Amino acid sequence: MTEEQAKVYKNPNNDPKGRWRAIPMTAQGYRPNQMYEITAPSGDKHYPPEGRCWSMIEPEFLKLREAGRIYFGKNGNSQPGVIRYLSEVEGFVP
Repeated sequence: MTEEQAKVYKNPNNDPKGRWRAIPMTAQGYRPNQMYEITAPSGDKHYPPEGRCWSMIEPEFLKLREAGRIYFGKNGNSQPGVIRYLSEVEGFVP
């Protein structure tokens, strides 16, 4: 990965684990066990967009949220995204 490609990873909250970016937490299709309500820190309720489902089952989401790996935007009201650290990225698929 070049530094140009890595520019999308930032550290706005001075996370000790370094630069990161939020990856959308949705997947294409419909899986009943991946259709659940998510409440953002602001209290806003979120459901997967039309034609999509969450990318994980609820227990996995709750585990990541507990670990601080879910991002709801700078105001805490956006649709959730999974935090991926630059240090975890092994490269890009051509």
